[in-house]
Amino acid sequence: MVIRFEAAEEGDAEALARVQKAAFDSQVPPERPDLGGPPGYDAPEWQRETMREAPYFRVLRDGEIVGGIVLRLPEPGHVHVERVFLHPDHHGAGIGTRAFAWLEATHPHVALWTLRTPAFHTRNQRLYERLGYRRTGEVEVFPGFSLVEYEKRIGDGDGGLRPGRGG
Repeated sequence: MVIRFEAAEEGDAEALARVQKAAFDSQVPPERPDLGGPPGYDAPEWQRETMREAPYFRVLRDGEIVGGIVLRLPEPGHVHVERVFLHPDHHGAGIGTRAFAWLEATHPHVALWTLRTPAFHTRNQRLYERLGYRRTGEVEVFPGFSLVEYEKRIGDGDGGLRPGRGG
């Protein structure tokens, strides 16, 4: 199994939308099928727009797009992992762990990593906590839907990532 992380390209938009939809939909509780995923998660145009404004990476397994990572840069030294997703057929293979290790290794000047995940995404929460992320709060987005907030602090980073394709 060869795993690679590369800057996403506009031609990847359809595949990334399909994978993102499968990833988010796979974690929706059966009693709440109305939840779906975050805005634009199933739309190729959202993928393309996001690639133009933020670091967006495709996750490849043996050359096939199996996931993606979208980062936001709120301030120097702080990266917010806006989205990280992996097709459910590839869950449990260690790819998520490798993705976070790759992010930290390729962005060593980042001191603060943050992210949010739906409260019902318990699989994600276990992964983040195992990777050293600390739960910092929970925010109710609308009745019956909350996001759990996480952060991980590393050293004394001074920034390192800049907006745009690939960081």
